[in-house]
Amino acid sequence: MERNLMTFTKKKLAAAIGGTLLASVGIQQAHAVVQLDSTANAGILYASEIVVGTAGVGLTHADVMDLAGVVAVNGVQKQTDIRVTLTLSSGTFTGVPTMTIDLDGAAALGCGLTGATPVACAATTLFSGGTTADSSVTFNTATSTGSVLSGAHFLFAMNGVTVPNQSPVTATVTATIADNFGSTPLSTTTGPYISFGPLLSLAADAEVGQAIDVAQNSLFCRRYRTGHKRKRRWCTCSRRRSSASAA
Repeated sequence: MERNLMTFTKKKLAAAIGGTLLASVGIQQAHAVVQLDSTANAGILYASEIVVGTAGVGLTHADVMDLAGVVAVNGVQKQTDIRVTLTLSSGTFTGVPTMTIDLDGAAALGCGLTGATPVACAATTLFSGGTTADSSVTFNTATSTGSVLSGAHFLFAMNGVTVPNQSPVTATVTATIADNFGSTPLSTTTGPYISFGPLLSLAADAEVGQAIDVAQNSLFCRRYRTGHKRKRRWCTCSRRRSSASAA
């Protein structure tokens, strides 16, 4: 019987069995943070083979699930309150997210007076939402005597999302500022966040001693006679160790 061999590493085979394949496995381009307002953003792609139970499935992958985007194109002046809300189209948080404001979504200092040395932006405080029953969370902060620099970003550090099914999830971030003259919408950013697709292929890692051959149609059955009795031996597995780690 002809065998069709696919070579995996232990880590990637485990990922396939678990049903969650991220960009690092070959589904899409790798990224550390979802840049929500990027024209190239496609969100995070999970394998549709993942099992979603009656209570949903928790997707938790450090850094990969974080969300970033521009919160203030023209900056925010001093003595101004800022309120930022993240809303998911479906699913709930597996843990309370945290939010910071920085210059680029990668921890660069994003506040300070124009022309002066940048400083860290003020800490944010949880205003509402963010529990395991919520799909929305809101944070407050203020500029005090400094200001938010032009092009500053929000960064939501996510602790995971529990989804009820394999419907695509979009994320929307809205920001509002308030001063002595009232409140004003600052920005609204919406983009793809989580989606599901079929597991098409796995590319093996070149790791010494990690290659595993997975044989399709590898259960061979044969019959043999002992005296006048006809017996069957079922499912004798044929195993072969691969000397190469290439798929």
